[in-house]
Amino acid sequence: MGRVTPSALLFAALVGVGCEEKGEETTIRPAAPPPAQDAAAPGGPAAEAPQPTAEARPATEPLEPAERRPAPLPDPAAARLRSAEKGFIVVTREDCLRGRRSYDLVVHFHGVADAVERQWNAARLDGVLAVANAGTWGRDYKAVYEQRGAYQRLLDRVDAQLAELCPERPARVGRVALSGWSAGYAAIRAMLRDVGNEPVDAVLLSDGIHASLVGGAGRAVLPADVEPFVAFGQLARRGEKLLSITHSAIRTPDYASTTETTDYLLERLGLPRNPARGATPTGDRVELRSEVTEQGFRLRGYSGESGPEHGWHLHALDETLFADLRAWWSRPIP
Repeated sequence: MGRVTPSALLFAALVGVGCEEKGEETTIRPAAPPPAQDAAAPGGPAAEAPQPTAEARPATEPLEPAERRPAPLPDPAAARLRSAEKGFIVVTREDCLRGRRSYDLVVHFHGVADAVERQWNAARLDGVLAVANAGTWGRDYKAVYEQRGAYQRLLDRVDAQLAELCPERPARVGRVALSGWSAGYAAIRAMLRDVGNEPVDAVLLSDGIHASLVGGAGRAVLPADVEPFVAFGQLARRGEKLLSITHSAIRTPDYASTTETTDYLLERLGLPRNPARGATPTGDRVELRSEVTEQGFRLRGYSGESGPEHGWHLHALDETLFADLRAWWSRPIP
């Protein structure tokens, strides 16, 4: 039997792909939402905005130099602890990160939680993973996370669920990475607008960075929709943050595609898109077509113009964006 690729599995689950033609809120989606298989699967009712809890911990604090040394890579087969609520899961190591004063946190927006957890585990990332689903469209995530204070409520919700798993958890959040596939980019953009760049160490965008088009003829990208990523990208290209992006070649009708949006981003950052050729890490049919690397900024453009190729970006996180994050968090700190 031939190899069953991750994208083929996703395509079988989605049973077709469609688009909603309503500006930058659009995301590649299933023709009909698949049945929910866990509490954090996308496509169900939008999750309520996270609320503060009585046990809320302080906001992100800078790490002391001794704490920024690369941690030993965790065993990918190690047992995990998992707390699931509607549209929101939290996962950590079975040892509850004992002996640490802080923990690294990856928050991923949009995507079946089990798939994201597998990618996080395979990438051998350490600390805590949260997976948040708020619906199907970019506008669903925008509605939840554009509210003032949404970022802190997100951290509070993670800590509340972590407290149930690990009462003796580390005292505070350390480094934070915001990751989004498909429509999840809208949550990240909204929170960068809310809190700025300082609290966030890394942004990972998996075939999800769209924008509205400027009215009139042509397909000019609306600058305001990309501005938060431009500002973060400027820090990344100086090596102060990590911004890593993968995108497909899917064309979109009346809003900017990931290719068009990243072209605009590169123009604003003054970075050329370099042609590249190569097979994907997983050996799938998607091929690398372009690449840009500058300090903490990395972009990879891939072939693929349909739903299975879109889904590939989610299932390849362990060898693309999560691998970039692992390398970033393992680098020596001057």
